Amino acid sequence: FKIGFVFQFIPLAFMGALYPAMSAVAHRSLEELRVLFEQATRILVVIALPISVGIVVLAPRIIHVFYGDAFAPSVIPLVILMCALPFIFTNFPAGNLLNACDRQATNTRLVALATTVNLFANFLLIPPFGAVGAAISSLIGSVVLAIANAIAVQRVVAFRIRVLLDVWLRSLVACVVMGAVVVACARLPLVVTSAIGAITYMVAAFACRVVRREDVVQLRQYFRKAPVAPAATEATAV
Repeated sequence: FKIGFVFQFIPLAFMGALYPAMSAVAHRSLEELRVLFEQATRILVVIALPISVGIVVLAPRIIHVFYGDAFAPSVIPLVILMCALPFIFTNFPAGNLLNACDRQATNTRLVALATTVNLFANFLLIPPFGAVGAAISSLIGSVVLAIANAIAVQRVVAFRIRVLLDVWLRSLVACVVMGAVVVACARLPLVVTSAIGAITYMVAAFACRVVRREDVVQLRQYFRKAPVAPAATEATAV
């Protein structure tokens, strides 16, 4: 769990820096807020998926190197928890958008719902499956929260589902390429394998056009200064 938890500083820091712009945009233009939400979610998906897939592929080696063979049974829980990481990442922009739109109560209710589902799943799954059951419960809770957030955000800004599905699919293709290369480099040291995997993903992501140049440019504008309304052509691009 700690291996997965340590990466959550990425969306936390990212959305912490972006939230002031999101809050300002929310009171000015829902159309601009929609574009900003889509861009933030796209970036976080592009970051989360390779981390998730990379750790899933390297889980046995990671446990062996950092914890020893005595912790070999924790490989399966680690793999399950890593499957939840992309959903955890995407929950950050959704929760921040709801807060920026003065829907803090809705955000709180959704978190309470996911927590209740997680606790109930723990009650059912931990007795028969132990740590694996706890990992499955965490995955279920993250997915439930992601679905609930998507429904709530859709009612506020009507984001384009196809845009986010597109980045998921393109990123997964790049991750498959990365995973194949990582498996082929299994005999190399873990650090070297990880570095090769990261480079492979960046090249594959560039080839698959996972991230658009306009996304990066506009997000830099939001981070650096007062929000600038996105161009109409960019707002409708896939």
